[in-house]
Amino acid sequence: MVEEDYVMRMIHEMIKILMKFLFNIDTDKVEESESNIDKVEESESDIDKVKESESDIDKAEKSESDDIDRVEESEGNPQEAIGNYNFLCALVDNGQINEAENRLTDILDVNDKSKLELALKFYDYLNTKDTDFLEENDFSREEIKDGIKSVTKIYGCESIISCIFN
Repeated sequence: MVEEDYVMRMIHEMIKILMKFLFNIDTDKVEESESNIDKVEESESDIDKVKESESDIDKAEKSESDDIDRVEESEGNPQEAIGNYNFLCALVDNGQINEAENRLTDILDVNDKSKLELALKFYDYLNTKDTDFLEENDFSREEIKDGIKSVTKIYGCESIISCIFN
């Protein structure tokens, strides 16, 4: 039990260091950011209601350039990242850890550092699960460490964690 707690803390601290070093994000303020995520999701719901209430005339009057701008703005959209994170966490909660990790691998894009942030947050969330849950779903803390190593290697920052995990 003590060893399990130690490994959990080491994984969390490693992710905390990476998040601070790479993104200047203080993960100790996770609760604050989670409440902001809830606010964004509520805002999305309000936006959807407004969009539904637009008349057909208003939709027809929008120019083609506005549509192009909207598509370009959606790329790298923080709301998309929140949706991906929530989806991956839901898979984990349903015991589909390997599926979630496979989906994460599909999402990764070496040219998009926000996907690295998503991966680190995913593994931090996965690390909060107890060992029994992980074992019941054919996963382990060692696989969490391996996943983090793999992701950081893809993004060229594996040397940071090699100092921590050796």
